[in-house]
Amino acid sequence: MREKRLIGPFKVELESVSVENYIKQAEARSNISMREYLVKFLSSALGVSLLATISIFFLQGFHLWGFDLPVEILELLGKLTIGQVVGIVAEVCCLLFKR
Repeated sequence: MREKRLIGPFKVELESVSVENYIKQAEARSNISMREYLVKFLSSALGVSLLATISIFFLQGFHLWGFDLPVEILELLGKLTIGQVVGIVAEVCCLLFKR
């Protein structure tokens, strides 16, 4: 049975919710907020990592302040960065678009 109550400036229809439905709704909200946090955290971590790698390549390219790394380390950094980007994108896509 629905009844209309005045909540703030609006009249809202209220309905009784069972405990089981309330728990399912709370669990769904919790899962959504956890996913949002993970996506934000992974995106910011990825951004910082990419910025650091690009900075290292920039310093290496212009040899600023005597910056000189072996080619093997630069190749490794490039490979790890590409692997990290692919891995994070795959995880986020699987998390967001699972069937």
